[in-house]
Amino acid sequence: MDNNTASLQYEIQTADYIQSHTASNDTILVYPYQPSIYFLSDRDSCVKVLILQSEEVDEEAQLDLLQQIIKNNPKYVVMQTQTDGTIVYSGLQSIYGYLVSNFKEVKSIGNFDIYINDSSE
Repeated sequence: MDNNTASLQYEIQTADYIQSHTASNDTILVYPYQPSIYFLSDRDSCVKVLILQSEEVDEEAQLDLLQQIIKNNPKYVVMQTQTDGTIVYSGLQSIYGYLVSNFKEVKSIGNFDIYINDSSE
């Protein structure tokens, strides 16, 4: 299986997990990016922006996104990882800090780690 096929399989498996562990009205967050997870899981993002990269989001917008995350309280966060298992860090310090402080890892599928909202348990 080549890397693209494996990556697509991980996306599908991650989306299936999200879909089977959430209600249709639950929101999720994919950090920093992989918009296909929203589509494949049929779940909405808790924020208006689907790609959370520091080049795309200035400090004011980052704070607005953080407020959206807190307000919309996603049930799960999917964090994209690199081949060595470290999280793909997008440079959005306040968002990243909030996520790692308020969500707990529950599953890893390929290059995606799935975290549940501590308040959802």
